[in-house]
Amino acid sequence: MSEYTDLLREYARLSVANSGLSIDNSQLLIDNLQIEAENMRLRQQLDHLNNLTRAC
Repeated sequence: MSEYTDLLREYARLSVANSGLSIDNSQLLIDNLQIEAENMRLRQQLDHLNNLTRAC
């Protein structure tokens, strides 16, 4: 019975750790999407500025 209890405790510990990793991973995905959006915005701004300098 003690081995079974130990296994249940280890399973619970790993489940909690996995939940924490899932939350961390989700936050990293959100951060990555925000960085990609900012990158696209800056790229468009740079293209616009390059077009303005070509027109002059």
